[in-house]
Amino acid sequence: MGNGTTTNSSTPVVVSGLTDVVSLGGGIFHSLALLADGTVRSWGYNNHGQLGDGTTTNSSTPVVVSGLTGVVSLAGGEAQSLALKADGTIRSWGKNSSGQLGNGTTTNSSTPVNTFIEDVAQPVP
Repeated sequence: MGNGTTTNSSTPVVVSGLTDVVSLGGGIFHSLALLADGTVRSWGYNNHGQLGDGTTTNSSTPVVVSGLTGVVSLAGGEAQSLALKADGTIRSWGKNSSGQLGNGTTTNSSTPVNTFIEDVAQPVP
């Protein structure tokens, strides 16, 4: 819920400590907020490090995603999270059992890692 409890609610609740939110995302059991200053906060289930705060500890209030600035868009998968930075690079964190972080490994990461996207654009003959 992001309000410091684990109590279900059938009505909206205020997420603790968030201001200047410009975009939201989330996975199955975690949520993400992009702030106007380009930083990201996350909360919820964190068994694979999908909150990006360097731990695998669940959080019922938003935590800062470690070392991540300049973000313009974000998305959440089942147990992983992704951020697109203003410079066009992508950072990802969380579950990586099938290589979903895109960094060439299958190792989970509790902090953002570089995602390698090959330029697939081909010149027009």
